[in-house]
Amino acid sequence: ADTAVTQAAGVVSAWDDQSGNLNHAVQGVDTQRPLLVANELNGKPVLRFDGVDDFLSAGSSPTLANTGDITSFFVVRFDDFSNYRMVWAKTEANLPRSTDFYTQRDTGLPLVYRGGATGIQSVLASNPLIAGEFAVVGFEMGGTAVHHFLNGALNGEGEITSVLQDTGRPLLIGQRGDGVTRLKGDVAEIVIYNSALSDADREQVVNYLGKKYNIPVENISLAFPPLTISSSGNNITVSWPVDATGFALESSDTMEEGTWVEVPGVAGNTVTQPRSIRNFYRLRRAPVAGQ
Repeated sequence: ADTAVTQAAGVVSAWDDQSGNLNHAVQGVDTQRPLLVANELNGKPVLRFDGVDDFLSAGSSPTLANTGDITSFFVVRFDDFSNYRMVWAKTEANLPRSTDFYTQRDTGLPLVYRGGATGIQSVLASNPLIAGEFAVVGFEMGGTAVHHFLNGALNGEGEITSVLQDTGRPLLIGQRGDGVTRLKGDVAEIVIYNSALSDADREQVVNYLGKKYNIPVENISLAFPPLTISSSGNNITVSWPVDATGFALESSDTMEEGTWVEVPGVAGNTVTQPRSIRNFYRLRRAPVAGQ
């Protein structure tokens, strides 16, 4: 909101797209325009949405009609969670076409919905947002894998296998297509990519937003570390790098889903077991605190 905003007396009629794709978000009705509030976050302005009727609309275009991989981050502060709260969405009324993001009523837990006419699915985050606090919030989907992020940290993950569909509806900021789910609060910046970012690219985006708005962030890798299996005498040792945190070792004798169990006795990312045990091994990302 610190650039490319068209406003008069603090009332915003347009927020221009800085990607070069010309997906400008506009509002032609005076009473439905958000406010530009100066010096609100680290000396920079924010757009304030009243949660009643304020919103901006970017017309549908090939660069907004995302029916594949996606990454989005936004710097946002919600006033409260007395109702469902959103930032941006591309929906047919209340149905994702193909993307909807909002927080749950009362809890403030973020939810990503994606899909089309043949079905929709959602992935719920692990930890809630805090009302009245600015945060760098985001989500991504690569293939069928969905990840939530909060100030750079992984905040839950899941899978969406629905067929994604776009129906040419506008991308709305501050209001979903049904006019019910709205943004009540402030937003400083929104970025959307038509790809699932690499760890390095995601780190660059998160660090940029954190530094610009003075929000503490961290960076995580979504890549899984390599497993090493070695043998000595009648024992085998399974290990992975000690600096790779947040993973649990599981084993199964069949490789079928539903048969994997966590291996006991792991210490320092290493465990030793009798060679007589015939198992397959895999790493699973450990649940985020609060999940």
